[in-house]
Amino acid sequence: MHSLKRLSAHSASSLQRPLVFCFVACCVGFLGIVGCGTTNSTISISEGERFVLGGNQSGGFQVELHNVGEGPVEIATLDADNEMVMLGVLNSGDELSIRIPPQMAAVILNASDLPAQVAAKIRGGGTLGMRYDGD
Repeated sequence: MHSLKRLSAHSASSLQRPLVFCFVACCVGFLGIVGCGTTNSTISISEGERFVLGGNQSGGFQVELHNVGEGPVEIATLDADNEMVMLGVLNSGDELSIRIPPQMAAVILNASDLPAQVAAKIRGGGTLGMRYDGD
């Protein structure tokens, strides 16, 4: 009987460690999803394609874009009604920081005949959708 109590206490503490780890991992994962951090990414866009970041999110977000490719890219916003507003062109080496309101998206268009590469730093916004669209 005495050995059984020790085994039960040992088993209980062994089970608690993975549960605590899972709880902490879930909390950290949740913080990443709700946009408390910063996401850095390099986006590759084929000729004639566009990359859409965001749309339908409950919060706004900030995105810093840096054209690290050879050709120019066009930058626009897209609202909930799919109306696009052109913001300008980023030539190779150019940078732009824009604030995207809730329910809207940032769009990077590659209208050149060269593959595009854009470095992006994203802050806030909660869970953001990302997708490639053909022109």
